Amino acid sequence: MDKYLLGIDIGTSGCKSCVIDNKGKLIASACHEYSPLITRGRWVEQDPIDWYRASVVTLCTLPKILWMMRNEPDNWERTYKVIFPKDYINFKLTGNLQMDLKKTYLLVEG
Repeated sequence: MDKYLLGIDIGTSGCKSCVIDNKGKLIASACHEYSPLITRGRWVEQDPIDWYRASVVTLCTLPKILWMMRNEPDNWERTYKVIFPKDYINFKLTGNLQMDLKKTYLLVEG
């Protein structure tokens, strides 16, 4: 059985989570951005609730990607992009394939 490591990075502008194999190869990663709170002129603060929510979003996304890689390798091999339902609807309505980076984005390497 393959062994994987999970990494979570809570940063200034977002949370990044990734799965790597035991050789250090990136298997999948997800990021959810949040905005800092600007108070008292130039003071910058962060809300710990944003950290938690962003962590949950990224951790819920990674298993879906890994499941598809393992259980539907032929479909995964043909996958060009991984997008969310709202982004698919936007694509169908406008013809523009893009994601709202202020919300969530994914990077997947196979």
